[in-house]
Amino acid sequence: MKKIKTLAFILVFLVKTTFSQILWVDNFQVAKQLAAANNKLILIDFWAEWCGPCKLMESDLWKLPEVVSASRNFIPVKINTDYDPSTASDYGVKGIPMVALVTCTGELIWSNVGYRHPSDYVAILKSVPGEVASLNSALLAGKNTKDADELFQLGIEYQDVGKVIPNDVLRSSFLAKSNAALSKSGKAAKEITATLKAELFSILNDVYLGRTKNAIKRIGKAVVPDSDKELNNLKHLILAGCFKLEGDQARSDQEKQLISDEEFREELDRLGASK
Repeated sequence: MKKIKTLAFILVFLVKTTFSQILWVDNFQVAKQLAAANNKLILIDFWAEWCGPCKLMESDLWKLPEVVSASRNFIPVKINTDYDPSTASDYGVKGIPMVALVTCTGELIWSNVGYRHPSDYVAILKSVPGEVASLNSALLAGKNTKDADELFQLGIEYQDVGKVIPNDVLRSSFLAKSNAALSKSGKAAKEITATLKAELFSILNDVYLGRTKNAIKRIGKAVVPDSDKELNNLKHLILAGCFKLEGDQARSDQEKQLISDEEFREELDRLGASK
């Protein structure tokens, strides 16, 4: 019966056609089920009836047409901290309003405490990806996992989502989660090659963040066997990407010539295209 009620709620949620306001959910567990079912992330608004700044957020931010439109990309849930102190405590809420972006499994991606100018939030909310099916699958499959391969895949999924996000703050948040998963994967790996692979993909995150000097420094310390074709392709992608972002096209092209993997060459071509 409980599953039937949950499915009924999801159906009602999906068939609502009014887009003049945000369709807030008021139960976090239901929000996680909706996010998993619809391949989306969750946006939490921690608030309370007595909170003045929360009321300002309601009038100045949540009713903006561009925010209402952006809300279709995530599952919006309001958590009244007086009625649900447990969830507030889980996310370390010390002050409200607090807005948080989390995954379908509850992993915190980004948060902000206090009232801010609406334009600051709009830039974040409009950058939230509208579909994260692969990330959700990896999260649900590897929840609480210590398996190196599952952690590596989770790191890659976070990377794939984060690297194309135009907003610097949100992109950095996703890639930080990627680095955390890749780091755990490298430590859990039983083979040196797997540890090195996780490290190289972590260095690639530096490239996506524009931290070219740090990436070049880190790749210089990585000992990549000449016999490992995949890792050498990745190494040259990192170097080519760094030189490309630094405006040294000649050196970038030299490194590109050493990349035999077509997928990596295409990734290099996409790098920085939307910046």
